Amino acid sequence: MKTLRKNAIWLVLIAEVIIFSIANPAFIKPTNIVAILRQVAFYGIASVGMTFPILIAGIDLSAGTVITLVGIVTAGLMANLHVPFILAVIIGLLVSTGVGILNGFMVSTVGIPAIIATFSSQTIFEGCAYLLSNGLPIPLARGTAFDFFGKWNFPGTIIPISAIIMALCFLVGGFILNRTYFGRYFYAVGGNEKATKLSGIDTKKVYFMAYASMSLLRS
Repeated sequence: MKTLRKNAIWLVLIAEVIIFSIANPAFIKPTNIVAILRQVAFYGIASVGMTFPILIAGIDLSAGTVITLVGIVTAGLMANLHVPFILAVIIGLLVSTGVGILNGFMVSTVGIPAIIATFSSQTIFEGCAYLLSNGLPIPLARGTAFDFFGKWNFPGTIIPISAIIMALCFLVGGFILNRTYFGRYFYAVGGNEKATKLSGIDTKKVYFMAYASMSLLRS
């Protein structure tokens, strides 16, 4: 029973693939699998970041809004201010990480429940995104470096670059959580925060890292 519960998600995935393949044989074709990988890569990378707040018994409702904000900031810098791609991306990552640190501060230091803190930051930064974009899309010229992440495949294959990045994020996230002492702290805080604090672990630092890593990966 324990093994079944541990592998339930894989059984559900296999069942879905079988059902969809029977309903439409084109589902299992390589071209469709590649298209699915390209579409889910973004959500897969964000899910690695979301794992950390969930492990400490928290939640981050601002994920979607911050993703939008980072996209608007990065695209706006490139399209309107002609900032180089690398610098624009770094600024976008800093903005996202800053929001995560703010959420971590509100939850760990101020003591605001995670659902309230992240909902408020969601509302605030949603307004910032509208102000920066005036509610309009920001067009970028084709052939920019963004195509590397969204459209390009690994040389000589049909595997999207974005899917490879997602797989690397899975490996790094799994290594941190299962092979490092710091990764174990997330489980400890989520299991019993008071006992973790009494054992000498800086729980505030764990909160900060959980929400900061969430924000970094979702951007």
